[in-house]
Amino acid sequence: MKYTGDIRYKVLHLIQIVIFIAAVLATMSNVLNRRPVWVILTPVSGALFLLFLFYLKKRKPYLSKILFLIYFDLILLPVIWIFSPGVSSAATNYAIMTVVLSVFFAEKPVEYTLPFISLIFSIFMIRFELAHPDFFEPFISRRIRFNDLTYNFAIVTVMIAVAMVYVNRSYEKEKKFYLNKSITDDLTSLYNRRYCFEFGENLFAQYLRHRHRFVVAMMDLDLFKKINDRYGHDAGDEVLKAFSELLKKESRRGDVCSRIGGEEFTVIFPESTLEEAHIMAERFRKTLEETAIKTEKGLIKITCSIGLCAINNSMDSFSDVLKGSDENLYKAKKAGRNQTIPGV
Repeated sequence: MKYTGDIRYKVLHLIQIVIFIAAVLATMSNVLNRRPVWVILTPVSGALFLLFLFYLKKRKPYLSKILFLIYFDLILLPVIWIFSPGVSSAATNYAIMTVVLSVFFAEKPVEYTLPFISLIFSIFMIRFELAHPDFFEPFISRRIRFNDLTYNFAIVTVMIAVAMVYVNRSYEKEKKFYLNKSITDDLTSLYNRRYCFEFGENLFAQYLRHRHRFVVAMMDLDLFKKINDRYGHDAGDEVLKAFSELLKKESRRGDVCSRIGGEEFTVIFPESTLEEAHIMAERFRKTLEETAIKTEKGLIKITCSIGLCAINNSMDSFSDVLKGSDENLYKAKKAGRNQTIPGV
């Protein structure tokens, strides 16, 4: 089981770094406040253990995670609570952090036993301290207590905040990734048929409300089947990719280029007249005609036929515009291919 690309593992690594830094700072604070040797050695041993986990995680990441959770729930929390002045310190803050983060890191059902143990332990210690207040070492001074609470509260807050911020950012990236994947053609990275229709219907609605005109171009690679038959499907895919790259390069920023079928493509020209779209379509067609596409089978030259259709008052939906451009594409092919036929 690999955790390299998992959000939990990345957050875990960040938390380990924060705890390591906290352990170093806690050691310095304990030395400056002249606390007992065993209190000083506690964060030192924790820092050394984390260094070992940093070394182990590259070789056995899952084992590194489990060892950290055992240390986090079964060693660190009891040590903090017992060797610090109980609830007078930041022990309760660490208890909340331990339970929350351990639940987040757990994946298998058995791993949830660790935060459960931490929760039961914390409840027990709170009740135990109420019954035995003299069991815990009191703070030497108000200044030390103030420093202890401030310092540890900051550590706990930072660790939970780091985890939550990273999770939120990862979620947004993942959401954006899958949204983009759902509207993008895998082979060409152009928009897919679904997005073409969604965008087109939105444009049609704007036309009904505000009379914002647009034009749709339907494109089809001429004799593409012969390319697949002669050079193979891998070369055919390379041709489709190169065609798509050139289409994006020659289009304006606001134009929407989509692959809606095998070798069928559309371009939606928002805020354009038929004449403007015709000029842009012809420019692309001529550029394509002059371009030799480099493939593993050698250089391949292709052409395309284009049908254009502009929105008009007789149409009831975006599909009608697309149908009009498809009819003009058929005319272009019937007339000999490698040409652009505009219409309304």
